[in-house]
Amino acid sequence: PARYRGAMGPTKSQNVCYPALTADIIAFAKAVSPSADESARRTTALEVITAAVTAEFGADVEVTVFGSTACGTTLPSSDIDVAVNGTFWNLPTEPPKPNLPDVTITKQKWQY
Repeated sequence: PARYRGAMGPTKSQNVCYPALTADIIAFAKAVSPSADESARRTTALEVITAAVTAEFGADVEVTVFGSTACGTTLPSSDIDVAVNGTFWNLPTEPPKPNLPDVTITKQKWQY
């Protein structure tokens, strides 16, 4: 029989025996889990992201994965959540000016 540990810790172990439910849960988990190929593509994507961030901002940055990918609960359709942390940023002191056309907007009165 399957065993689980309750919130009370190891002294409150209980035996559970629901083989059909257990089999259904295992089958569901396999069905919604990413395949080995999908997992490999995720790993490659994270390596590419890390390399791009390091190339742009230097080696003093850290790419941290969080969310379902970090927890191991990804679905095939899940995104990859990353945070970029660092103490040194070689960023411009002023934001770039947008390259927008010079447009004059006139106020018009709506007629009903």
